[in-house]
Amino acid sequence: MMDLDGLDYLATSLASIAVVPVHVYQGEKLVSAHIPVRLPADPLALCEQDALALASPVGYLSVGDSLYVGVVCAGDTRLVVGPIPEAPLPAAQVTQMAAQLGVSPADLPQFQEGICSLTPLPLLTTVQVLCAVAFAATGEKVELDRVLVHDDAQRTIGSNLVNEEFHAAEFPEEKSLGNSSLKVEQVLCDLVRQGRPDELRAYFSALPSFRAGVLSPNLLRNAKDTFVTSVTVVSRAAIAGGMNADEAFSLSDSYINRCELASDTQQVSELGYHMAVEYAERVGHLRLGEDPSQLVLGVTNYVRSHIFEPIRTEDVAQALFVSRGFLSSRFKRETGMGLADYIRREKVAEAKSLLRNTEQSILDISTYLGFCSQSHFNAVFKRETGMTPREWRLQE
Repeated sequence: MMDLDGLDYLATSLASIAVVPVHVYQGEKLVSAHIPVRLPADPLALCEQDALALASPVGYLSVGDSLYVGVVCAGDTRLVVGPIPEAPLPAAQVTQMAAQLGVSPADLPQFQEGICSLTPLPLLTTVQVLCAVAFAATGEKVELDRVLVHDDAQRTIGSNLVNEEFHAAEFPEEKSLGNSSLKVEQVLCDLVRQGRPDELRAYFSALPSFRAGVLSPNLLRNAKDTFVTSVTVVSRAAIAGGMNADEAFSLSDSYINRCELASDTQQVSELGYHMAVEYAERVGHLRLGEDPSQLVLGVTNYVRSHIFEPIRTEDVAQALFVSRGFLSSRFKRETGMGLADYIRREKVAEAKSLLRNTEQSILDISTYLGFCSQSHFNAVFKRETGMTPREWRLQE
């Protein structure tokens, strides 16, 4: 087993060569941080505890859209690599990270520049490198298929399906119980596709027992494999409801990795509930009306992607290749809401999240969300909620 100095040397080399952050921990104590770019805040703080919870010799965790961390465990010492982007990150995602970390607006350009200077790496490439690092640190050879969740889960599912088909053909039961989970799946997918999280919660609370498929004789493994199948189906229902495909698949990866960390079937079950509701909520933010047109979905996706920027009607129209007048009238006719009103509503919703979940000042939040002044932000927020941002934060 390599000593701490040796692991720190590996971390330094990896950070310099790959241009990604590498942290060394002993237990839960941070020993050293090697960040090859200038950042006013360490982005690992957003997912540190989840990363340290990984216990396998080599593992990874999706921590956002196209963003992940990798971990090498060597005894009680860990190398945590990342966060690493798989592709250049959208400006809105980088800005949201900065806000969550408490980066001041004055330091935001430096944070954006630093994050954009990190090397985008495919997950497979990083896992291969981490397997080599693990071998150098511990002498243990780690095969890729022990690390990549998707391949392992797919192999388990495929193997069990083959065995089930053989058993059904050779030893048919006199009376089949059937699989009533199909109806549950149909209802769940409809509610996700239509973006109706409240109805989905109510449905889950009154959900009758049903027979799910058996993918493994081990109860926990079976629950996890069933979860993988469910998140795949739900993510595609969300895409059908208008959710951006890259966002849907990235969220799916994140939930699959969180599922692999679960230690009992109850945790897997609770994660499945939160997974379905989150997809429904995200689709609900995009869908205005029962059957929104592609134009309305285009507007809602644009606003979601540019929430941390000033958004003008002409910007949205230009992005969707339509005239400003046509966009405004069509949006109003379909949704019953003016486009400017919708933008303000979404800005206030994001402001509530920042007020609730961060310690950012009200001035900084107004700056992050593209308001021309704090007084303008206060006026818009009060018009939407009946309270000033300060009053709203105090009553939460």
